[in-house]
Amino acid sequence: MDDVLHEATPALVMEQWLPAPPERVWRALFDPALRERWLPAADLADPQPCLCEEGRELGFHLRDAQPPHLHSLVCFRLRADGGGTVLTIVHRLTDLRALLPLAANDDHRTMMRAA
Repeated sequence: MDDVLHEATPALVMEQWLPAPPERVWRALFDPALRERWLPAADLADPQPCLCEEGRELGFHLRDAQPPHLHSLVCFRLRADGGGTVLTIVHRLTDLRALLPLAANDDHRTMMRAA
């Protein structure tokens, strides 16, 4: 998991303290019925976790609902803190189509041509 969290590609990182024990937060992340409330299975490229360290880290491959349907990886890391849990979420774009550099003379507009 550390390789995923420390790759050179940019990531969105959020850390939040939750007033619940790590076991309860883990259950909300791991149980598909509970997870469906806040992370619908339709957003997952695969409903099975791609990274899992029981009670500590969990990762899923996501895909955008809209074209070009880019893929990304979201990782959840749990750490006990006092009477609660620190939840760190790392969301990293992994789709090579989005990571390729654009041509310098590209005005970044999408054009359609008549058939």
